[in-house]
Amino acid sequence: MSGSLGFGAYFSGEWFSSSWVSSQTSHSIAYKELFPVIIAAHVWGPHFTRPHVLFRTDNEAVVYILNSGTSQIPVLKCLLCHLVASALCFNFSFSSQHVPGVHNCIADALSCFHWQEFRRLAPQAQVLPVSIPPQLLEELIGSH
Repeated sequence: MSGSLGFGAYFSGEWFSSSWVSSQTSHSIAYKELFPVIIAAHVWGPHFTRPHVLFRTDNEAVVYILNSGTSQIPVLKCLLCHLVASALCFNFSFSSQHVPGVHNCIADALSCFHWQEFRRLAPQAQVLPVSIPPQLLEELIGSH
């Protein structure tokens, strides 16, 4: 879901991708993998058709954080609180599953802005990305 350039996520033909802002570049890889999960929950939460959502990530620390519902790291705790708020608002529970990096190609292409690779891997994807609400980004970035 995340790379050194930016982050992205894909769900049922919809997708988003964006660059990191300068204050995010020094954060841990766990932060950079968890951040797009929170955005995905907010953006697609109203459209989840099942009461339980499985987030797939190639970062085992994030799998643990999502499955345990906790972290000792304040910035990750803060992101997790946003996820729990989305889950309550949109009435879904969640867990996470590890996906080996070699099978996380769509999200990796989005996070590195490799558009041709993304289109090859997800030909059914919408032409344009879904919008990430600017106020959500401000809230997430400004909350740590």
